[in-house]
Amino acid sequence: TPASGTITYPNNGTFTVTKNTSGGTLSVSSSDTSIATASISGTTVTITPKVPTTDGKKTTITVTSAATSNYEAQTATYVATVNMGKITINATPYKGTYDGKSHPALTAVSTNPTGTTIEYSLNGGTYSTTMPQVTGASTYSISIRATKAGYAKAETTKTVTVNRAKTATASAANKTYN
Repeated sequence: TPASGTITYPNNGTFTVTKNTSGGTLSVSSSDTSIATASISGTTVTITPKVPTTDGKKTTITVTSAATSNYEAQTATYVATVNMGKITINATPYKGTYDGKSHPALTAVSTNPTGTTIEYSLNGGTYSTTMPQVTGASTYSISIRATKAGYAKAETTKTVTVNRAKTATASAANKTYN
């Protein structure tokens, strides 16, 4: 039990054989090893997903209790649905005041899991793996996307603000004239 379940890559799934009346030796197999493989230790079945390319691929895991002197061999099935892993993106946008210099649009970018390919787009432009730079006083929209085999593509947008520099000001001064 249970008879079905969902596994999110790269995590393994498990279920337990709760009844083996004959006491026959248990074995396990997967109907599609390109989706997931299965192994058994005692009464615990472990399902190991392969790198998925889409969500929702299914494989049937068959558990067999071998025949004994008093019982015929019996099987039970478990339908495993394998979904792609999830990527989370953390990014800190640059915030500053115009100083005439170029600054990276984001001061920190990380993903979970690590090892993703990260791409950036400045104000709806073309995506590139190069961090966009901001210079002029303005508000910028930075789109970030991360990809990795076996994981669903993740996307987020951050707003970067470069404030206007303050203009020079003078205070009143007293002067004596001839």
